Amino acid sequence: MSKPRKKAPPPSFVQVLIEMDSLKLNSRVVTLVAHGFIELMVNALVEAHCKNHQKISSNRRDYPHATKLLVLHELGILSDDRYRELDRFRDVRNRAAHDAVFRISADELSFVELPSAIAELGANDRSSTGRAARFYNACMILIGKFWNEHIPTFNAAFPDSRTPIP
Repeated sequence: MSKPRKKAPPPSFVQVLIEMDSLKLNSRVVTLVAHGFIELMVNALVEAHCKNHQKISSNRRDYPHATKLLVLHELGILSDDRYRELDRFRDVRNRAAHDAVFRISADELSFVELPSAIAELGANDRSSTGRAARFYNACMILIGKFWNEHIPTFNAAFPDSRTPIP
């Protein structure tokens, strides 16, 4: 009989950025890494704001990620815009995890509002590399915006990550 695995310590924000940067031309992997970190961030918010956080965090069947997002939105922890972006990104993640062939669609590139300077980078590049680069930028923007909105909670949950994102 195997020993139960110990819960790994949370990654630092920098570790996640390095991981994403090393794989930025593979949109499926970027999606899974970014969404995995977003799930940890969502769980940190649930633990900080919900009385029954242990029940919610430990029971993925009854409280999937979509439900956690909805609860945080209803509590006013997530703004309408952030809820919409995170929920749209959840749909992209589900495709990345379950589709045999995964390509980012033009619609999926717009799941988060990008600053104009970043949106213009490679806007005319229709190649798969250009699309992957724009998608990577969108993922980084989403994580950065989400992080900066909840710095005190995330600093406590990810102690090696005590800095806002520029």
